[in-house]
Amino acid sequence: MHVNAVKRVLLVIASLWCLLVLGSPAGAATKWLRADTHNFIIYSSGNVAQLQQFAENVERFDALLRLRLSIPREDTPNRLTIYMLAEADDVARMVGDKQEMVAGIYLPRSEGSFAIANRSRANTQTDLSGNTVLFHEYAHHFMFHYFNAPYPAWYVEGFAEFVSTATFKSNGEWMLGRPAYHRAYGLLLAQKVPIESLLFDGAIRKNGQQTDAFYGRAWLLVHMLTMDPPRAGQLSRFMQAVGRGTPHREAAVAAFGDLKELDRSLDRYLDRSKISAVSSKLAVSVDGPIAITELDPVASRLVELGMRRRVGNELVKTRDALLQLAGQAPGAANVWYELARAEQAVGADAEEDAAKRATAASTLAAVDRALAIDPRHVRANVLKARLMFTRLNDARDDTPVSWRAARSYVTKANAAATLDPEPLAAYFQSFTMQGVSPPKIASDGLALAFSLAPEAADLRMNYAFDLARQEQYDSAIKLVEILAYDPHGGEHGAALLTQLKAMRDGTKPPATTAPVKDAAAQP
Repeated sequence: MHVNAVKRVLLVIASLWCLLVLGSPAGAATKWLRADTHNFIIYSSGNVAQLQQFAENVERFDALLRLRLSIPREDTPNRLTIYMLAEADDVARMVGDKQEMVAGIYLPRSEGSFAIANRSRANTQTDLSGNTVLFHEYAHHFMFHYFNAPYPAWYVEGFAEFVSTATFKSNGEWMLGRPAYHRAYGLLLAQKVPIESLLFDGAIRKNGQQTDAFYGRAWLLVHMLTMDPPRAGQLSRFMQAVGRGTPHREAAVAAFGDLKELDRSLDRYLDRSKISAVSSKLAVSVDGPIAITELDPVASRLVELGMRRRVGNELVKTRDALLQLAGQAPGAANVWYELARAEQAVGADAEEDAAKRATAASTLAAVDRALAIDPRHVRANVLKARLMFTRLNDARDDTPVSWRAARSYVTKANAAATLDPEPLAAYFQSFTMQGVSPPKIASDGLALAFSLAPEAADLRMNYAFDLARQEQYDSAIKLVEILAYDPHGGEHGAALLTQLKAMRDGTKPPATTAPVKDAAAQP
């Protein structure tokens, strides 16, 4: 074991001694609650009544999307995790946004997708409420799961804005399509986004002041195409054309007609004295029971530190706090697993080889501790396997028996959680790291992993490149097109799309796997 890793273990022992003698807590004590619903795991530092109401509303929101889009209810083996902070400023601080512009964020990950939102209420009509933020973020998650076409940025964001203003009564009655008053500045005071830029240049949303204008104009377009009777059916025709592979410009002209007239129609629609919404007394129900539990101090602290680690903010500080928490709860496998992941993340950011070696040793020590406590810990087994894969790859050890031994941890993880995408993805990647062609069982496992978490860019990319390896180029290109048109990080997707097309056309040799890159955050 590296000397720095030994020092950290000694620090754990010293911290434990202090706790036994002095009873000192590991960090600030904030009580967290957990709500388990059919579709979500929700953590909140508020009170039970707030969490109950919020959990009911977000379940109703899922039911309303399914009702309006004719998508049947289904079991959810990998529920979306939601962290509810008190205020929008708390979200900004959590993600390291010094300008405090981020009120909520959605991070799609194969490890487990999650959203961070806030519990604040709108004090004025133009304020952005926590509910609106979360509904916008969940709309992105929902779209990744059920919309399998490369829709343009204006529709991706416009749809999320359109559904984000949904409201529910306590009996389940709902209203959809209320005006997005929080976009008033972008619609009324900011420089107007030209129709060509709105429809065909999603990058304009990144140009400072015009970001709000882009969101507002995109909401207005989706609202008009959804709610204005003269435009009935146009949005469906556009979406169907894009789904068939029609280029966006051709699909837009065919569905909407003259684009200059579309722009003028938008201006007239905005000038209306009242923008209509649809409401129904046919209530949407909460699917299944909602179980709320109060977490103990260690679990509460782990929620905060795990959230920060997953965001990737203040990693060294987070690692050190997890080390202290491990001293307080030396028998908690989840704490040691989170410490291992934090050590790994710190090592990935380290520039010096000595620091990388130290964190590698500390990561291994922490994950071994987690497995000693709970040999069936799914994610700890996956992490142990990945660490072994990396060591074998670095040592250029292609001995089959060595790789079988490393894969045994993935096999154990998969046996404990057959519908967790992480063991399936790790099993597939082990073959590409070994430098051998993945067997059919590994490719089938990767396909299953993607179906379980289609929002995770790394799974989508690796699955697409495996399809390309099997010369299923059209299917691979269709998968990556969605990333290329994603308004959050589409540049990387566009580069991969170019690579796949070159492989299809024979101008680039096939690759066994794609460059792994996490999907961008959805603000």
